[in-house]
Amino acid sequence: MKTIGREDRTQDTRLYSKEDYKLKKKESTDAPLTKEISRDEEEFGVAPVIVQALGGSENINYITNCYSRLRLTVNDPSKVDEALLKNETGASGVMIKDQNVQVVYGLEVNKIRRAVDNYLGRTNEE
Repeated sequence: MKTIGREDRTQDTRLYSKEDYKLKKKESTDAPLTKEISRDEEEFGVAPVIVQALGGSENINYITNCYSRLRLTVNDPSKVDEALLKNETGASGVMIKDQNVQVVYGLEVNKIRRAVDNYLGRTNEE
């Protein structure tokens, strides 16, 4: 029986260099590599999009995080745009229960929380 990795090969196995990988990645992207970066994106990263997807700064009451999730309480959970959080901010999941929202970002969550706090002008103690 043939198993993965032991099938008949029609071409030789080749190791690729980092330059080959970067070139292939550059060729496969449809979006231009140089894009205009707004001041907000440069300073706060993805935080403006996260705040927009959570219904705006006036909708966000409290922000904290655990090991992998951004945890929030919001005034109106119907304003939370799950698709925007997943597609534009890199969230791998969104859970909404009553006014509690959890957005799964993984190990980058501390950096993301600091960016959101800075964007909203809040300190970590709030």
